[in-house]
Amino acid sequence: MKNTGPLLMCLIALASQNAHTEPPFSGTIFIDPDIITASDPTAFTNMTYAGQGMRTMFDRRVNAFVTLNAYLFNARFDDGLTAEIQVNPEFGSTNAASIEANKYAIVIGRLPTISRSRVQTVWIHQGVQPFGGGNNNLLIHIGQADLYAADGILEETLVHESGHSSLDPLHASAPGWLAAQTTDPEFISTYARDNPTREDIAESYLPWLAVRHRPHRISATLSNTIAVTIPNRLAYFDSQNFAMYPIVQEIAVYTGAGTNAANERTDNAGVHVFPGAQVGSNSVPQIFTVKNRGGNNLTGLALTKTGPHPGDFNLGTLGVTTLSPNVTTTFTVVFSPMASGTRDAIVNIASNDGNENPFRIRVSGFSASPPQLQNVVRLANGSVKFDFTNAPGASFTVLALTNLGLPPPNWNVLGPPTEAPSGQYQFTDLQATNSPQRFYRIRSP
Repeated sequence: MKNTGPLLMCLIALASQNAHTEPPFSGTIFIDPDIITASDPTAFTNMTYAGQGMRTMFDRRVNAFVTLNAYLFNARFDDGLTAEIQVNPEFGSTNAASIEANKYAIVIGRLPTISRSRVQTVWIHQGVQPFGGGNNNLLIHIGQADLYAADGILEETLVHESGHSSLDPLHASAPGWLAAQTTDPEFISTYARDNPTREDIAESYLPWLAVRHRPHRISATLSNTIAVTIPNRLAYFDSQNFAMYPIVQEIAVYTGAGTNAANERTDNAGVHVFPGAQVGSNSVPQIFTVKNRGGNNLTGLALTKTGPHPGDFNLGTLGVTTLSPNVTTTFTVVFSPMASGTRDAIVNIASNDGNENPFRIRVSGFSASPPQLQNVVRLANGSVKFDFTNAPGASFTVLALTNLGLPPPNWNVLGPPTEAPSGQYQFTDLQATNSPQRFYRIRSP
């Protein structure tokens, strides 16, 4: 795969505060080390080794593109994005290359979806040279990465560089962005001022992320400085509705008491079907799990019911109303039909999720009238056989008594009927051979 296009952008400015007549910073990756941290969630899920292959990669140590037989890894992220990580063969082994690829895939996964949206490849070399972005790529020199990590700005630097790959192509020349540059009081940094076409988007993007999505992690003074310096640039970014997972709070809902990916639900998609239940009875409670897989608190959690038959479904309570990142809670739903037939409703989970509020679970259950025994016959061996129809998949228990004058505790439990075909239930009472008179009762569940 050949990489073409302009040379990578790099960030080489040092942080400093300047006079009022100057931009407030020299470079924005240094403004705060806690905008994104190593403890924040990552969208990275896994990677597979794809062998070695010839790739053209930019190497700042020679300041040129070089073609190498790179170690190749396919990285996957849980928002559906992927990237090929190309590791310089100088690392010497598949294992050593895999360690580096996995390390930086985790870090890159902490960047928002929009930051990774156009990143197709990642180049990893040894050396202490600046990072780079552009060419749908992120360039990493691991010696410099160690220095960035020691200063707490590894993720912040990658946010900047990803701006070149994912934001510049669509926004650097956009009329709205150019208008914001013209009307704002000042550039956010001297680096942006001196390179307005190449660096202004990347320099302004991280401050916007900090003010809009990490305000609790930066000082009020820093927040105010950003807000008064580039108000129109901030408004421009606001208007784009960028996909910011996993930076923002993000609700995830699972069927059952766990977070197995196979059981994750999609908002308002599919129907959770309850086992059949009789009018006036209750189904076995069904459990749902709610998780915050984003980087901010998921707040305002609350349950409501809507749809055609909300009264036929009873909601349990959520354990909490606020979930910290990576924390879960559960609730139950019970099908309690008030009438026969198919009963439908929607369970709504309210929260401060940006695009799934409320998160909707469609539920359905079938209820039939109390079973009426049919085809009651005494077999040649004296046993009694009967059948009845009802809701498919319902749970029943057959009880028997020889004297209706006895109190309810005297009913004998005989066992469950057999369902075959669907919705048709049959039972044979082998204990009836010595009973000239026998009364039956069908209980559900």
